[in-house]
Amino acid sequence: MNRSISNMVEVLIRDHCARNGIAIQTPSQPGPSEDKAPRS
Repeated sequence: MNRSISNMVEVLIRDHCARNGIAIQTPSQPGPSEDKAPRS
């Protein structure tokens, strides 16, 4: 049930952003070098 609620919230947010001209940045998949690169 929690997953369906989160999906509904996502749809509502995306709809709101589309109506108001707000750009949505989709998450990108990390490449092989970004996956476990050490952070300094």
